[in-house]
Amino acid sequence: MRVLVFNGAPRYHHINVTLAQVFAQAATEQPTATVQVLHLHQIAADLGCSESLLQLSDTAAQAYQDVLDADLLIFSVPQYAAGLPGLFTHFFDLLDLTALRGKVALIAATGNGLYSPLLDTQLRPLLDHFGLFVMPIDNYLPHSAFSTLPGIHSTLLTDQQALARIRFSTQQATSLVAAKLRFAA
Repeated sequence: MRVLVFNGAPRYHHINVTLAQVFAQAATEQPTATVQVLHLHQIAADLGCSESLLQLSDTAAQAYQDVLDADLLIFSVPQYAAGLPGLFTHFFDLLDLTALRGKVALIAATGNGLYSPLLDTQLRPLLDHFGLFVMPIDNYLPHSAFSTLPGIHSTLLTDQQALARIRFSTQQATSLVAAKLRFAA
């Protein structure tokens, strides 16, 4: 099973990198999972200037191929001005509408507030539009769930309930994909 954790932050932000790592670690608990993390900020300069997949560099084109090859996509995005980052949605602008049909997705977001409707009003509909099955459980984490480590530019997810929810939702998603793959074989 190929699991891709997609960090949808268009610039390096330690909270989103940490969240992607936590999801990747949770996914490795599935014995058959091969886990990869894709950081949007690593292809941001290339992606922002592209109007088609043909204009992408080899690195950005490989990122698209990795998304297409994944059995489970875990999307983690920051909330920007009550919405999804524009570069994140532009990633989807370049995809064929049927390219992701039938794949399973798990969604998460980070933001300043204790609650945000971002997942249900923007991210879930975007992925539904592309034909993904979006797991009914999602993960919204306020910035207060993270602690900055003193002296270094890094964070830890310290909210134990959030960690348990991430492990549970990832286990549910990987179990569904494993069953789907067994059924297809």
